[in-house]
Amino acid sequence: MHFYDPTTRAGRALNEDLKTLFVETWEKAKQDLDSVPSYHKAIRLQRITNVEGLVMRSVQTGRDLGQLTTDLQEQFGVTRRRAAFIARHQSNKATASMTRASG
Repeated sequence: MHFYDPTTRAGRALNEDLKTLFVETWEKAKQDLDSVPSYHKAIRLQRITNVEGLVMRSVQTGRDLGQLTTDLQEQFGVTRRRAAFIARHQSNKATASMTRASG
């Protein structure tokens, strides 16, 4: 792909229209990067909300960690080991929170 980049030796052979297009596109992409952190934050918040929902359903249905692990694995594409860790950790936190609230 270096032959499309006019800043590389191979890309120097590009005609001026393509060089101009490259520079304009690069500048626009750099300006759009300002919105990336908030976009990533929104995605993380959405995932956290989804995990919380899965955990609460699991706790309400009798703490089925096996199914929660599978759901986490399928929904977020994490390894089984990571999903099992998240399932245990979040279920324990939810159970402890509910115990404190009721006691």
